[in-house]
Amino acid sequence: MLQLIARHADAWNTTWHQDPAPVAAAMELVDAACLAVGRDSRSLIRTAGGNLAMAGYHGARPHAFDGTVAEKAAWLDGFRQIGLDHFVIGLDPATPASLAAFAEVVSAYDALAAG
Repeated sequence: MLQLIARHADAWNTTWHQDPAPVAAAMELVDAACLAVGRDSRSLIRTAGGNLAMAGYHGARPHAFDGTVAEKAAWLDGFRQIGLDHFVIGLDPATPASLAAFAEVVSAYDALAAG
């Protein structure tokens, strides 16, 4: 499958993760497959996703990361640091209130990413 991705795909996606380390390890395999077929691995868009526990978490999205606003922002930043192009977030619960609370996490993440 990695050879097919390296030869023909525009993007590589993996979901749902609690930790960036396994994603980074998988990306190394993707890089090696690209190298084997003579492709610049930076030309492949990389995406992943993870679930985030918000107030009122009820388990609809399994293995959700939970923590303070700062911890959630640092968790997101860990995925940015490994070189993903896009990261999909599954909020649990998925309500207007959790979306509003997620805005605080995004603000804290933006501050981390800005350096």
